[in-house]
Amino acid sequence: MKPKTNLFMMFITSGICLLPLIMSFAVYNDLPRHIGIPVFGLDADGNHNRVIPRAFVAFVVPVIWMTLNVILRIYFSKDMKSDNSSKAMRMFMEWLAPACALFLVPVNLFYAMGADIPILRIVLIMGGMICIIFGNYMPKFKLENDPIAKRIKIFNNPDTYSKTNRLAGYLFIIGGIIFIIVSFLPFENINLFPFYVSTFALILLASFFYSVFLNLNRRKIRQKC
Repeated sequence: MKPKTNLFMMFITSGICLLPLIMSFAVYNDLPRHIGIPVFGLDADGNHNRVIPRAFVAFVVPVIWMTLNVILRIYFSKDMKSDNSSKAMRMFMEWLAPACALFLVPVNLFYAMGADIPILRIVLIMGGMICIIFGNYMPKFKLENDPIAKRIKIFNNPDTYSKTNRLAGYLFIIGGIIFIIVSFLPFENINLFPFYVSTFALILLASFFYSVFLNLNRRKIRQKC
């Protein structure tokens, strides 16, 4: 992908992320002052345990998706231009944030206005599918295309980086499958935020300690030689 084309697509996809703002302006007065966050569950009276101002959902969330889109495109720009990733995977990474913004923001707005939408199930299924796709892609990452990993000492080795990404990929796939299974369980009233956080924390910690183990093992082999 040429630099000009890449920059052009960044502007296009960022603009798409902001399209839900049109709906936000149109329905803003119909929204409740505070909107519940389904992932935190409901209390005994059926009210949301956590709420946020309607302005945040209507106007800030699309900007967050746009920011995420820019970060993803910059971070994966080298990998997208290489032969390392398939055309389908490049399309997925390019359109992930715009697709989520176009779908999730309106769904949240309709949910806030009282529509009977199983939003928690939708989020869990989408999150699970993204984890599975991303996990399948992770083993294909190359160290030379990862600007952050190259600056982290424990990852700055092609073999360690490759093995760590392979493990992380498997863990993301397992986590994605668990998310999808949980989405069909009757957990609408339960606070699932700790479940989300602990799942991703376990994946990150397992990957980190595995990379540390690989580095220590590599040093022992060097010392023996």
